[in-house]
Amino acid sequence: MLTKAIKIRVLAAALTSCVSNQVAPPVPEDIPITYSVLQKSMATRSAVTGTTYPQNVPFGSFAYYLPSGKTWRDNKSEAQLYINNNKVAYDKDGTNSFAPNSWHSEIVHYWPKTGTLTFFSYSPFEKLQGVISCSKENGLKIDSWTAAMNPGDAAEGGTGVDLMIAQSVNQSGNSASASGYHPGVPTKFQHICCQVEVQAKLSAAEDDNKDKKTYTVNSVSFNNLWTKANYSSNVGTWIGHSDLKHPSYTINGTEVQLDLNGSPSKVFPSMIVIPQNLLEASGSSAREAPSITIEYTPKGGDRTTVTKLLANGHNDIWRPGKKYVITIIFSVDEAYIEFGTSVNDWETGVNPDDITIGN
Repeated sequence: MLTKAIKIRVLAAALTSCVSNQVAPPVPEDIPITYSVLQKSMATRSAVTGTTYPQNVPFGSFAYYLPSGKTWRDNKSEAQLYINNNKVAYDKDGTNSFAPNSWHSEIVHYWPKTGTLTFFSYSPFEKLQGVISCSKENGLKIDSWTAAMNPGDAAEGGTGVDLMIAQSVNQSGNSASASGYHPGVPTKFQHICCQVEVQAKLSAAEDDNKDKKTYTVNSVSFNNLWTKANYSSNVGTWIGHSDLKHPSYTINGTEVQLDLNGSPSKVFPSMIVIPQNLLEASGSSAREAPSITIEYTPKGGDRTTVTKLLANGHNDIWRPGKKYVITIIFSVDEAYIEFGTSVNDWETGVNPDDITIGN
């Protein structure tokens, strides 16, 4: 029995990454590193919603080691790479060194005997592993990411890619999990893209609409949106935007006639967008100011097209982790169209900021 136990321990050690072994010796108990996965704020394959990270989506992770008495904030320049871009997946039953209901990589990494680890994680692994890097100077860095920006790609069953990152600093062991998983590194993901959706409604309900006036929305288009950029977690924003696109959604065969009760109708399904400012730009990233175009038909009237700028002096930037719902309000009294933008946190839908951006 003793010989068998020794063989199993040697095998486990052989599976350990040479990176972590070269930096710091494992603790005597050989406690493997696992992850306790949470989600800060979009569960579908595209836009993850709620606070539960989907178990079928592996993520990637890096980690850096610092000796005792050192902190990431003050001493990160001295940190040494400990885990190098490992794939982390959910393990329901437990395998080899790992407990059931845990998140871990196939390579076994053990907690160091002394000192701390700082972790950088990203999701999804399959989409980002070839374009992401990590350094102690810049954190996670994504080069030349292109968002498909197809209408509806953030909806359930959509094909958009929801990029998320997490950072856990100065960790010395597996922490108790608040998410029901086996204890591990607290990994709290946050979205780094944003969503946009368009709704339309009448300015008044039926009781105040004496002529029962209504409209049909035929199509909605965004103009001059950037689809490509670079991201750095240390900066926390996207830079180097390029590649313009003009996403359009034509409501073929199911054109939306607005409800007389005044409730909103979705006329452009939710889409994942690279965060960006909404102003005119010059230089290498030159473009006209982004705008929205609505094609509609008044009841008994002719088809009409109107274009409005998205920026208004109050909401000139689409920020990471936010969902922007643009509401088009059609008048039942006079010939005007009003725009309102509601800015919501992706997870909770709070923090409303209704803005009129044109008449």
